[in-house]
Amino acid sequence: MRKKLEIVLNAQKIQFTGSGVTIKSYPSGVYRIPYKKMTYAYLRACDRESGRYWEPELAEISKDLDGEFVIYDSDRRQYRIRTKQSGKTAGFLLTELAMHAPYILLGKQQWFDEEDEGAFMEIESMVHLRHQC
Repeated sequence: MRKKLEIVLNAQKIQFTGSGVTIKSYPSGVYRIPYKKMTYAYLRACDRESGRYWEPELAEISKDLDGEFVIYDSDRRQYRIRTKQSGKTAGFLLTELAMHAPYILLGKQQWFDEEDEGAFMEIESMVHLRHQC
């Protein structure tokens, strides 16, 4: 069983290239996540009144929705990217990712339990099949 690793980044600059996403974060440094390693991405939006986070489904996401941009890769790393300092919203970033890697699973999936190895393997299999088409 692979162990989940959570990486939290305070992004100062986020750039989409031909092969992946490059994130400059202080004080963590520069991270590069290749599209071919990505499996799942969603947003964690903050309710300004309560201060609580919620994960909107894909249909609820607009480019101006702010919060954390979350990406999982095939090594089961979770990148939680805080976007406030980058000047880009999490909704914009998810939209941009959809254009560069349309085969990954986008938007929060209620059936997906992050601790369930079987569910994670199902997502990996689905992404692999979609990427081959």
